Amino acid sequence: MTRVIVGVLTVAAVLCGCSRSVPGQARAMSARDRSAPLVSPADLNHLLLDDTRVQTIMGTSGVVTVRRYSTITPSRGESYSDPGCSSAVWNTMFPVYDGAGYTGVAGRWVEEPKDGPHHIDQAVVSFPSADAATRFVIRISMTWQRCANTQLHTSDPPPSQATQWYDIGYPQLSGDISTVVDHREGDTGLVETRAITSRSNVVIDVDTEGAAMYAQQATTLISAIADNIPH
Repeated sequence: MTRVIVGVLTVAAVLCGCSRSVPGQARAMSARDRSAPLVSPADLNHLLLDDTRVQTIMGTSGVVTVRRYSTITPSRGESYSDPGCSSAVWNTMFPVYDGAGYTGVAGRWVEEPKDGPHHIDQAVVSFPSADAATRFVIRISMTWQRCANTQLHTSDPPPSQATQWYDIGYPQLSGDISTVVDHREGDTGLVETRAITSRSNVVIDVDTEGAAMYAQQATTLISAIADNIPH
């Protein structure tokens, strides 16, 4: 999948059971699980979901882990109309994590073999403290809010130089999990869904792509990962 930019989102310190649009700017919120034990970079990989759990949440079968990663690397030459909005379409984007002060990352890319219809990228990123992780989520959420209801385009590096366009949706909150749903032009039914939150000193950053994707699936993935973090 070519990484692209799209997004919208707002974080508020509201803990509720509903999913709702959140207009305006994000407001500061207290760190979640501030008193919980800090998670070390070496332990991040244990927080990620296995393939069977991902299949159950996504309601699909046959997805397997095709790639693991432990670094956030610069792009391979792609260009974005607004690099700051890239986090609204994909997770663990270098332009938004670079210089953020994170201490470690673990990610797992899950999909059906042979370029199947579903692509799920789950990642956990550690920060020095719970407050630092929370501040990062707030910053990303405010960026998503700025990018809401705009169009992002991305161009591949030569020789392809293919351009893709994404329509960025409006951010929503489900509990303290921020989500945004985006649509790629020219691909009928293709949906990019983003979700992000933090627990203790860990940012949980999820991206799903495919037909008939819903924000609820991304929030369920994040909640399941959060359950693996010591409270």
